Amino acid sequence: MSALPDKFAALEPFLEVWSIEGANARDIARSTRSAEERQAFHAAMEPLIASALDHLDAAPLADHTPADHRLMLLALSFAHISPSVAILGADDERHAQSRRRLPITRAPADEY
Repeated sequence: MSALPDKFAALEPFLEVWSIEGANARDIARSTRSAEERQAFHAAMEPLIASALDHLDAAPLADHTPADHRLMLLALSFAHISPSVAILGADDERHAQSRRRLPITRAPADEY
């Protein structure tokens, strides 16, 4: 049995690093993982994010399987690292300093 829904099996190599519970933990991962790790995850996830969100939206949260939950966590991590890769690039390290001083204490996604 796959750890993710079958059509997202290509993302399994990223589960250990990016399938993270909690917005603050995802923010820490963004700040502590290398630019290469963020770029590799972004490159793998970007072409699948629309179909991943469609898949997740097809059922109520209460009906999500464990594989769906892991996919949701990957999608939430993608939302955290996308600005780093797509907008900030090399400037992300400078912005990480502010994120370390202002940790996320509560986020709507944490209620999931």
